[in-house]
Amino acid sequence: MSSRGPGSIPVAIARLGFDDAARAFGLLQDPALAGLIHSREHIEDHGLAAALAAVPDADGALLGLVRFMEVVGRDPELRGPVTEALAAPGPARQRLLAVLGSSAALGDHLCAHPHQWSAVTRAQPLTAQQRIQRLVEAVSAPEGAPAVDVLRTAYREQLLEIAALDLTSGDPLVSLPETAAALADLAQAALEAALVIARDEVGPDAGRTRLAVIAMGKTGGRELNYISDVDVIFVAEPADGVPEEESTAIATDLATRLMRI
Repeated sequence: MSSRGPGSIPVAIARLGFDDAARAFGLLQDPALAGLIHSREHIEDHGLAAALAAVPDADGALLGLVRFMEVVGRDPELRGPVTEALAAPGPARQRLLAVLGSSAALGDHLCAHPHQWSAVTRAQPLTAQQRIQRLVEAVSAPEGAPAVDVLRTAYREQLLEIAALDLTSGDPLVSLPETAAALADLAQAALEAALVIARDEVGPDAGRTRLAVIAMGKTGGRELNYISDVDVIFVAEPADGVPEEESTAIATDLATRLMRI
């Protein structure tokens, strides 16, 4: 038998560094984690608990994991693959726990879109053109959902991929410039896709102006971080035969819509 701390919390759990060890021990016994932890004794060998304790916010990761597994448990297509991937140590578990323990917003997104869990576990670096292609294709065929909502979901899927690679890179000096460049490329892709939506909203008149979106500052230098503003300027000129005043009005409308999107 394990020695017990106050409130019958296993000492092994209490020593791992959870901010609230009692709450953590309770969550580790949540039915949602039944496929990952098979018994009280398995909790106390603290394999999963130790993996949780290794991420920046162990308590947040554990709560996020319970919420995520509750959602997964309601989907027969997801339940088996996700449980198999998370039941044992490995890159899939490491990446998912790292994301859940670093961003509540991305954890909420995963719970709302659980099928994107594979974006975390199978993430690979992408070129700027690949990022643009994926977002533009997503908003060009939104399958009944509003294009802006499709863009938001597809953007965050790529953000999950970037975060998963960044958080498990092992060497921040290596991952920092790669992550900054990836975030800037994703911002470029989002702008391209937003312009597609804006042009569709404006209709045929959008072709009466030529609009360029020029990245400035950290965006232009491919040095974005996760909370950077995306600074751009808009430059427009008339299409052939279009009066400048008319072209400027259309370009202003396009730019305004793009910023809203």
